[in-house]
Amino acid sequence: MKDGEEGWITIKGNKGTVYAEETTKLYTLVNAVAFHKQFETDGATLVRQLVVGEAVEVIDGPKEEKREVTRLKGRAVSDGAVGWVSLRPSAMKPWSPQYKCSAEAVLSSSCKEGGDSVRNVEVGEIVQVLDGPKKADTSMRMKVRAEKDSAAGWVTLRTADGTDLFKNFTKSAEKSK
Repeated sequence: MKDGEEGWITIKGNKGTVYAEETTKLYTLVNAVAFHKQFETDGATLVRQLVVGEAVEVIDGPKEEKREVTRLKGRAVSDGAVGWVSLRPSAMKPWSPQYKCSAEAVLSSSCKEGGDSVRNVEVGEIVQVLDGPKKADTSMRMKVRAEKDSAAGWVTLRTADGTDLFKNFTKSAEKSK
């Protein structure tokens, strides 16, 4: 994330040494919420409104506000804006690197919309996030690898008319159904 470089890493060595693990420092917005410059909500300066599906990286907290509201300081992944946000289950949930396709989508070779098509992603297919989400033209896009055949490329999270093409997915939530 620091330099935008892309590549492969070894997650676990052949002798069991763990080199990388999933992070608990990212959240995905499930509702639009206010992003404030100061920790306290009362009188706080609005940085901007965070939108549904946007990712926030935790850089401080979560902390409880005196009003019994838990707040965290974060950085919006899409534009780097820094601010405080109230951590409520109705507004945010922990981010997961897996997404499930909810409407047929195009896997393309470029972050920019309209790149060469790699293949279509089918409804119900699971993808692993490799990069993003990133703002590209008029949509949010992310680079993914399909679980089915390891095909990699860029997909659009939501269409211009607001249709979600991918939903955050956890295998543990799927098993409990």
